[in-house]
Amino acid sequence: MPGDKTKERPIASFLSLTSYLLQHAHLSHRATYYAHLNLMVLRLVVEDPVICKRICSDESKVPVRLCRQRQPFLPLVKGERVLATCLLDTMIDGINHNLRRRLDVSLYTLCVGIILRLVSYLSRSRTRLVYHWSEFFRSLLSLIRFLTTYTADLKDLPHIEILLDHIGNLVALSLSAGEAFLPTPAAYDDLFYKVVESGDVLTKFKENYGLKN
Repeated sequence: MPGDKTKERPIASFLSLTSYLLQHAHLSHRATYYAHLNLMVLRLVVEDPVICKRICSDESKVPVRLCRQRQPFLPLVKGERVLATCLLDTMIDGINHNLRRRLDVSLYTLCVGIILRLVSYLSRSRTRLVYHWSEFFRSLLSLIRFLTTYTADLKDLPHIEILLDHIGNLVALSLSAGEAFLPTPAAYDDLFYKVVESGDVLTKFKENYGLKN
């Protein structure tokens, strides 16, 4: 909800804190626990259709200070932004900065699940969100490449099948309904180009984990 314009909004503070936690989630058990807690709160937020609609609308624009302490950096966007774009950046940073063979499957399942719910709402409501989608899809495909490269270390981790299901659904939804939420035809073409370019990786990913679709 809008508050005092001289102060940072609570939701902006919460996203800022979450972004810092996610970039350092692997450094201590305490950071990991807080990162998981914040992600579960955000999952409940995006699962509420009324709140999800609000954070995806232009009325939700607010400046959010996201963590930029570790590479790779997402494009720096100054000023007010739709909350959904800040949330997407936070999740992508979480995905980019916690890749390791002892993968925190639960953290990744939460991150990808939140993204999936946001993209599902955008596609259903045909909300075209101005966002650096090219970086978004690059990060998603990098995650798939990592999972494919280290299949032997990852395939037997508990609940990995839920994460794989979320990733498959997100890729399929983006390809089938991208024109509903991507801002331009060029953005949709870029997605197809990246998928075609990663065709061999996607095929191996499917084979390595015995995915049906």
